[in-house]
Amino acid sequence: MITLVITACNQTPVEKEIIYIPVKDTISDEANIIKIINLERELQITKDSLNYLRDSLGEDLFVAKYKLGRIKYYNNIAAKGNNIKYLRGWINRVLND
Repeated sequence: MITLVITACNQTPVEKEIIYIPVKDTISDEANIIKIINLERELQITKDSLNYLRDSLGEDLFVAKYKLGRIKYYNNIAAKGNNIKYLRGWINRVLND
């Protein structure tokens, strides 16, 4: 607790008491660091898995299987709701990449 003395030109000093209220920050550095470390670990695992698949299948077969997987994913999306109108564009985008 800090005591302040406030003075004016022609007045006697007035003492005011300042009360500090602790406020907890909602962002935790430790939690963010843990999340970053976990994401880096997952990224490395994903890179290793993709490199293993690419090396074991051959690059052309790997790319073909990847494109086929994307087309299957887009077919599943098109089956839901009113998304069938986008399917041709999605497939063209996959084939032109």
